[in-house]
Amino acid sequence: MSLVETGWRQFTFFEKHTVYDPNNPECKFNGLKNLKAFRSVSGIGFTIFGEACGAIFKLSSNLEEYCWIAHKRSLADIALAGLILATVGEDEEGINSLVKLWQLDRIEKDAPFCIRVIRVCPLLGVGRSTRACAIALHSSLQHIAVGFVDSSVIYSTSNIKEKSGKWLIVVNGSSSGPGDEITGVFLTWIATQDLCILYCLTSTSVLSFSITNKTVTNKVVHDAKGCLRDCWSFNEARNQLIVGSTEMVHFYEAERSLTADPDSGKGRCHALGRSNEKIQLIAFDHHVALLTRQPTAVPSSNEMWTYVVSVYDTEGQSVAFSCALPAVARMFLLDNVLMVLSQDGTLSALTEKSISSKLDILFKKNLYDLAVGVAKRSSVASEYLPEIYKKYGDYLYRSGDFENAVQQYTETVEYLEPSYVIKKFLDGSHIKELCMYLEVLHAKGKANSHHATILLNCYIRLAARDKIRDFIDRNFECNIETAVQILRAANFTTEACHLCAKHKQHDALLSILIEDRADYKSALKYIAKLEIRQVEACLEKFGKCLLINNPEETMKLLSDRACFSQINGLALMKVFIGLPSQCTRFIETALKMDKKNNEKLHNLLLELRLRQWALRNFVDVLYKYFCYSTSLFSFTLFCSLHDRKILILVLHDTPNYDEDIVELIGDENLEESLKLCQLFNYVPGIIDIYKKMKRYDKLIEYYMRQNKLREIVEFCEQENSRNLWIDAVVFASRGKDIDPDAMKLLLERIEATNSIHPLVVLEILSKSDKICVGHVRDYIINWMERQNAQIEKDEEAIAENEAKMAEIEEQIDSVTYKVQIFQMNKCSACDTSLQLPAVHFLCKHSYHAHCLESYSEKADYCPACIRDSCNERIRDDKRRDFSTRSAYIKFQNEINESVDCMSLISSYIGNGLFDSWSKKRGSNNENEWASPQSDTSATNKLNLNEFEDRTSTETSSMSTAAPNPFLTPKTMNSRTAKSVESTNPFDVDENSKNPFEEDL
Repeated sequence: MSLVETGWRQFTFFEKHTVYDPNNPECKFNGLKNLKAFRSVSGIGFTIFGEACGAIFKLSSNLEEYCWIAHKRSLADIALAGLILATVGEDEEGINSLVKLWQLDRIEKDAPFCIRVIRVCPLLGVGRSTRACAIALHSSLQHIAVGFVDSSVIYSTSNIKEKSGKWLIVVNGSSSGPGDEITGVFLTWIATQDLCILYCLTSTSVLSFSITNKTVTNKVVHDAKGCLRDCWSFNEARNQLIVGSTEMVHFYEAERSLTADPDSGKGRCHALGRSNEKIQLIAFDHHVALLTRQPTAVPSSNEMWTYVVSVYDTEGQSVAFSCALPAVARMFLLDNVLMVLSQDGTLSALTEKSISSKLDILFKKNLYDLAVGVAKRSSVASEYLPEIYKKYGDYLYRSGDFENAVQQYTETVEYLEPSYVIKKFLDGSHIKELCMYLEVLHAKGKANSHHATILLNCYIRLAARDKIRDFIDRNFECNIETAVQILRAANFTTEACHLCAKHKQHDALLSILIEDRADYKSALKYIAKLEIRQVEACLEKFGKCLLINNPEETMKLLSDRACFSQINGLALMKVFIGLPSQCTRFIETALKMDKKNNEKLHNLLLELRLRQWALRNFVDVLYKYFCYSTSLFSFTLFCSLHDRKILILVLHDTPNYDEDIVELIGDENLEESLKLCQLFNYVPGIIDIYKKMKRYDKLIEYYMRQNKLREIVEFCEQENSRNLWIDAVVFASRGKDIDPDAMKLLLERIEATNSIHPLVVLEILSKSDKICVGHVRDYIINWMERQNAQIEKDEEAIAENEAKMAEIEEQIDSVTYKVQIFQMNKCSACDTSLQLPAVHFLCKHSYHAHCLESYSEKADYCPACIRDSCNERIRDDKRRDFSTRSAYIKFQNEINESVDCMSLISSYIGNGLFDSWSKKRGSNNENEWASPQSDTSATNKLNLNEFEDRTSTETSSMSTAAPNPFLTPKTMNSRTAKSVESTNPFDVDENSKNPFEEDL
């Protein structure tokens, strides 16, 4: 019983229809009715038939017929290579076989052109006369083989169209005794091995020979028991020889004939047409067409035999078509279409159905495996395979075969939406199948991050650690954060760390080490290997936890990086919240190298110290309260364990002296330091900052708010500023509680420094309702005594000056009204004896006339006296030069700093501040501050004596005059002003400029 009868499914994938005459569509085509062909070969667009009588018949694809006589007596075999037809036959009586080569595209004398004629009988050797019965021609026209009736085979390799090469006797029938007739020969070229394989078929055996360099290198005897002349075919597309023996149909791959392996002669075989007589076999595409005959089963039929045409799909192991026909003469291929010629001349064509029609047939029978094979063997496989796999998978899924179903779904990865498959296998019992599909999805690069997450979840549920590690190593695209969360939730921390390290997810890795595994040492080692910015970010996030759990190594890491100025110390301050000891150590280390944030770090350290100082004071107060009011045991119960730790740290780390905190206050960014000191009410710091900022008014104000008069006095004495002393007196006058000792100290210091006039002091103190005469009595008495002493001293000076003036007046009268006697004997210039002509001066100096001319340009001035007089005048002029701006500024400064302003003003008046000489001298000077646009003529020059009272009206012609810096802004900016206000500081009405005006 054949396999076909037991297992192969039968379908109708071909349609049989009769071929009609193209010239007369209503009539059947009868062009081959009288054809007695025994051999046929198919070319591109035509088929060649050979008749035993020697005629060749050519049928084109449009059913055009053409024939000619190739051999005059008989035709043994034909072979086709492109447009070259090779025939072997007899032209004469006797044994004289000829091989003829015909060029089909060249017609001469109503027949194709015969390229060459070869007599093959002499090629076997002298004295041998054997008829040729088979021929093979390779498509390259470089190889030709001829078989004989005694089983001899000869072979030649050369360009057979041009010359005849040396022939090789492959099989010598005479040496092996009478052999079987050759039923077929065929040549195929193995390009990879650069050799030719020659197949020789007889009725009892099948042989193959490997030939290279005109030498047989290997011989293989195949297991087929021979075949008839038309029962073999070579499928050039698959390089496969198909032999239809009596029992089986054998398939031999050409590559297997290259070795001398005992199994190389064995091939795949199927029992096709086993119970019937095989008439003809044709291989095309992936099909094998077999024509068989069997005795007719219909008794009433006139035909003895029933012919069956069967088309087999050997790869799909199915019968594609099978039909019983009466009196079939021959099958042949015409343009790759299987044609069936009946003995009555009727021509039928077996046309293959479309791929969609075949698939519909298979789908109806749920034969999806066959549908896959059919689609793969078609030229449009990519269009149909995905849908076939999908339907096949759905069918298997419905049948409960989930493993095979997912295998089919994996073939649809590039075409079917993955969610369609994933939804089917989300159930917990199908995790394994879901993993298979997702793995293929990732392998083909069609997975996204969601698919990767699902696959990772599947591995976790299967506890497949090896697959998880492989998943991480393959760098599949996935959401790293989600994957890490999944692994952490499933306690796969090692794999999660590996994933984070691979993708440089530093935060996630440290979070696992610190939060999940409490492996602080490993976390610190990992941080130390990172780049600077990453180290800073990681410490900012996890530094506090590391400081609490592993303080020493964490501080070492922080200090090492800070010392090399590798991290921004300011950015890590929040790490030390609640950890003052570590914070102090870190800031002190960072200050050494972090120049960029030095000021801010100083302020942070200052704030930290101030907080510790404030907390220490609070603890001291609290401690004293519990010690003196209740008991120390109550204090211990009052504080929790955590509080006691904090208190111990505070008491241990807080500076013991104010100098330690004050030293932290730098000379820059004092405003920020001041705010901190004010926030914590740190008095030494506030005082130090006010001094550095030179904001004495604020310092005095601060002392005033604190009611610290003694400190005010000490500060004023230290700075020795008149304004500060005035502020101190004002504060004393406004005080609610008067400390007699402090008041006495204040007045003593004012008296000692002589910074404020006593009248000013008394004027200010007189405004107070709390200060009585007793507080200032000693001060007034001392001042009066000093004044009396000064009066006595001044009276003595006046008397002395009056005596000098009387003496000078007496000298003037003597010179004016009395005779002067000149008794000088020597010249005051050359110190030689005085000789006439001589010149005598009332100053008692005498000169030679020529000496006087040499030493003096003016004859009426004494050279000796005029020099001293000029020097004195120059000094006096400089002393009394009030025309410059610097003189006025000097005067203002002296007024502001002077204790006795009246004495100062008197001295200026005595030096000619308001006399006509000063005005005249000032009018002769150039205006220093004249505008560049002002006229240089004498009419535009102004009197620049800054002390002159200008009340004259300015005319419009003075609009180009330079502005006077001592005029009021209104006067300076108005060019049309008619009057100029006086610049005399004692002539203004503004109370703020009068030091004696009441300002309290």
